[in-house]
Amino acid sequence: MRRFICGLAAACLVLPAAQALDLTPKPGTRQGNEGPPTSTLVFTDGKAQFDYVPPLDWRPSGGGNTLSFYTPDPKALVKLMVVGKGNSQKGASMSNDDIQAWATKFIPGGAEKVEFVKLTPGPFSMGGRTVNECTFKFETGGIKTSLTVSMVDFSDKEWLLMLVSVPGKNFDQIRQQAISSMFSWTAKQ
Repeated sequence: MRRFICGLAAACLVLPAAQALDLTPKPGTRQGNEGPPTSTLVFTDGKAQFDYVPPLDWRPSGGGNTLSFYTPDPKALVKLMVVGKGNSQKGASMSNDDIQAWATKFIPGGAEKVEFVKLTPGPFSMGGRTVNECTFKFETGGIKTSLTVSMVDFSDKEWLLMLVSVPGKNFDQIRQQAISSMFSWTAKQ
């Protein structure tokens, strides 16, 4: 796991960081039609604000360009990251091969038996933005791990990434919770 985190840090240093979206969570609420308000995390992008409802038992940690979540599975790694686009990342016009190649930057150094599993267009929606998800399997230290890199074409200058990495058998459950929670991302009025 330490190698994975170091690999993510190295990848973030290599990629440009022209960031406007700030993932520093601020407490908020969302009022539905009935019942008590729902607790949310509020993020800012200049004057714009966004509400996000993480899964109930996930605790956020961090801010700025990286927000990690502690899940009930202590071996799981779930992160939201803002990453600046380089000249080669064209967003919605990227080919599937380009998307896959770019997502491999988030596979930890030292990973063995790396296997690309699939590219899933639109695993969740986010205000009409293009979203693609690459799924990989690999081993580190003999431990089989699954990783998804969900790439949201957030703006002309930045990606919003969601990384889900889980060794063992809980990957599908945690990935589904992460994907489901992204449907809650809304612009505040």
